[in-house]
Amino acid sequence: MKALYGISVIFVLFVACGVSSKKIPSFVHRCYRNDPHLSECFIKVVNELRPRLAKGIPELNLSPIDPMVIPKISVTNYTGASLGVDAEFTNMTFYGGKDFVIKNHSQDFDAGECHTVIYIPKINMVTNYRIKGKILILDIDSSGKAEATFSDLVITAKLKMKKYQKNEKEHLKFEKDIFDIDIGKAIIHLNNIFPNNPEISENTNLVINENMDLLMQDIKPIALKTARDILLNLLNRVYETFSFDELWPLE
Repeated sequence: MKALYGISVIFVLFVACGVSSKKIPSFVHRCYRNDPHLSECFIKVVNELRPRLAKGIPELNLSPIDPMVIPKISVTNYTGASLGVDAEFTNMTFYGGKDFVIKNHSQDFDAGECHTVIYIPKINMVTNYRIKGKILILDIDSSGKAEATFSDLVITAKLKMKKYQKNEKEHLKFEKDIFDIDIGKAIIHLNNIFPNNPEISENTNLVINENMDLLMQDIKPIALKTARDILLNLLNRVYETFSFDELWPLE
């Protein structure tokens, strides 16, 4: 789930810096694709927009990143080394995104590559959950509220860009290449696991967190695949609407 949040932040940053000149508000500094310091310009623009990004920028059709809400994620019939579950998470709300730091960014339109590394000190998440199946050796069939804290996230995204013609204009299409998230520490608490036995519920949460590294090996691939699909869909919708020259003009 933290992967979904991380990739949503990256999408916001790409759109904020590659927005159509037809809609660009006066408070957004422009970046030009032939600028020899394009990467520095990108980072500067994002840092200038940071206070606005937290609350959202309606002029750019950008939703808030702090908090950021993902309405629903479903996992059906998933089996891994530590998991065998059907699960649904709704109203996933993430806090802490405004504190992101761009550690590295580069893009090469000629080579068709874009690379970004982002660090986020801490993300807090609250969500509604419904889980049925096995977590570790525990049989669980419950629903309720869940809370999680993810610390020291390092998000790495490398995307391929391809140019194509549409209505006699050049457009960009993004394709997945590399997307990964490293997490320093994760703590998860599922409320109401066993409604009639709070002591067993707390012991279950204790077992889950004691085995978090093992669980993350199963959770991470699901979250990353879903996140990549979301990112590519969002990016390509924007870049299909506006041409390459509109989004990244020459100076």
